Amino acid sequence: MKWHFFGIVAIALGLASTVSVTATADELSDVKAKGTMSCGVLGSFEPFGFVGKDRQLQGYDVDMCNALAKRLGVTAEVRPVAIEARIPELQAGRIDIMAAGLAYTAQRATQVDFSDGYYVSPHILAVRVDHGINNVSDLNGRRIAFTKGGIAENYVKKEVPGAILVGLEDTPTAFTSMAQGKSDAISVSEEVASRLVNKLGPAATQFKILEPPIGSEIWGFGVRKGEEPFLKSVNSALQVIERSGEAQQIFDKWLGPNTLYKMKREFRISPIPRAATVTPSKAAQKAAVPTGWRGHLSILTPQNIKLLASGIAATVILSMGSWLLAFIFGTILAVVRMTRIRFFEWLVIAFVEYQRCVPPLVHIFLWYFGVSNLLPVSLQQVANAHHGEMYFAAVAIGLYYAAYVSEDIRSGLRSVSYGQHEAARAVGFNYLSAMRYIIMPQALRNAIPPMVSGSVLLMKTTSLAMVVGAVELTYATKEIANSTFKAFDIYGLSTAVYVGIALALMWAGAALARRFHIPSR
Repeated sequence: MKWHFFGIVAIALGLASTVSVTATADELSDVKAKGTMSCGVLGSFEPFGFVGKDRQLQGYDVDMCNALAKRLGVTAEVRPVAIEARIPELQAGRIDIMAAGLAYTAQRATQVDFSDGYYVSPHILAVRVDHGINNVSDLNGRRIAFTKGGIAENYVKKEVPGAILVGLEDTPTAFTSMAQGKSDAISVSEEVASRLVNKLGPAATQFKILEPPIGSEIWGFGVRKGEEPFLKSVNSALQVIERSGEAQQIFDKWLGPNTLYKMKREFRISPIPRAATVTPSKAAQKAAVPTGWRGHLSILTPQNIKLLASGIAATVILSMGSWLLAFIFGTILAVVRMTRIRFFEWLVIAFVEYQRCVPPLVHIFLWYFGVSNLLPVSLQQVANAHHGEMYFAAVAIGLYYAAYVSEDIRSGLRSVSYGQHEAARAVGFNYLSAMRYIIMPQALRNAIPPMVSGSVLLMKTTSLAMVVGAVELTYATKEIANSTFKAFDIYGLSTAVYVGIALALMWAGAALARRFHIPSR
């Protein structure tokens, strides 16, 4: 049976190395034949793509997609995509053309073709006024927040090589991190900074923008490789949109003087200069390698191996810290609840139900952005300087699973005959002594199987810590996927690592069960 399993895995990997999803022979003919053009946009990237009050996607990119489709004689079918899925979705053929704030880089140009640039977005660094940061060089050794999946990270690495990078899921989260002092600066585009300044009003005086901008990105429509007729038609249509004044109208509608952004259009739709990009790293330059087994293994560059190793180590440390807190606090909760003192019993019940009824992701956000701000400023500064996201994530996950551990141990305690309690009292043991020497060892023995299962779940839950910038395994995986565009390879490897850790935990649980003669059935 084992050999059958490995045979299936080998066949699947062999197919993956030789088979790829390709577009039709002529994308332009295909689009015109079906009468629609699917256009990918970001669904929560105001004002370029977001859900309006009518629950429909709208924004700058949406209007550009509609204008482009109109010039091609078809109807635009706008679809939301995740920022890290832009190129994979396009390559897989699920999207005909990609807008979605897709900035040109030499690395991305090896994966997809770019149309003429339809938007130019300068990138700036914003800081708090009270942090004493006056220029970009002051940020060396400081923490800079940015949105993962974009190219802001490239600009920061180039201009502030000594900075500590904090990748977060979206711009609001990154801004909150900077506003609360968890990061010293935020790297954002000029339009986002303009909107924040105008929306904050008087509160905007707490922040300032460092000059000059650290970079400028040019957005183009992404098209699958080899679709030259389609790309030429797209570029011709874009030039018509520019000459007709429609491009200016779309800009004024979403970013002009009468909007929150109050920006002036200082660019025209034109071919993208190939120098208008951040020079990719050596690891990025190696992304374009032959297909087959060498192509799959190309993700294992020294830089990526180091990142994966640090991610695995962080996952293990985070799991161990969370588990230790969950076990200690869960045991205390179970013992307190078994005292049958009403007041304490109801307190424990309230805590357990609260923890179990709230998703762990919400707990992590609450501890990192909420509870941490209640600490003395000196403690906040120490935590922020020493990867506070790891500590607060460990506390949130540990307390969450403490609720489950307490119920596992309580079940173990209830499985011990009450006669043993009475016998312990009869020979002079008080409640705590009886628990420690007689009841608890038996209860823990009975609670081992469910606690092992809970430990595996806890380990997997640590992947949620990435949302507050903890560089664990899932964070490292996404970083490599974003830099190499080899999602199948790196996520497959990450899956294998998680399976390996989970199997190791289950093996340890089975060893404990054998040691204490716990029946498996």
